[in-house]
Amino acid sequence: MRIARVLVDSPLPQLDRLLDYRIPELVEGVEPGQRVSVPLRSAGRLATGFVVEITQQREYPGPLSDVAAVVSPVRVLAPEVWNLARAVADRAAGSANDVLRLAVPKRQARVEKTWLAREADAAVAPFEAPTVTDYAPAELETALADRRRIALGVRPGVTRTENGQWVGRWARTLGQLAARTLATGESAIIV
Repeated sequence: MRIARVLVDSPLPQLDRLLDYRIPELVEGVEPGQRVSVPLRSAGRLATGFVVEITQQREYPGPLSDVAAVVSPVRVLAPEVWNLARAVADRAAGSANDVLRLAVPKRQARVEKTWLAREADAAVAPFEAPTVTDYAPAELETALADRRRIALGVRPGVTRTENGQWVGRWARTLGQLAARTLATGESAIIV
């Protein structure tokens, strides 16, 4: 059974702790850092809160309520922000909710929708791997396929790019290698 440890958004000091909620199969995509809707015991009301962690072990011995819904798929509460908010609240004898109200902006659906669309576009923006000039493909393919660190000797001189700017051959070679690696879905570090 998956358990969500949730900090319920409430000014009540007795709710300034993580509460356990069961994640039902019907509610998909519950992740740490997301906003969720959860029931409070009083009058069947729903409250929003942040999922701080997902675990398999419960701390509350009684029956658990279910997470009602994921309010937003965006993970707005990073673990570092939660740890800092908890530490600040403990030091200042306040509540973590008060600190998080200042640290995490309120949800704005329009901004969130735009951000999600941009993220989706960025994730599907494939590009063609450029050829690396000055090197035979077989010379680089083995090193790139093995994902190992490589050192290259670059021919001296400058060259003109497609947009008419002059750059050193070394910069063009490094840029082409990085773009080729990125096109495969990997990352590249240039030192």
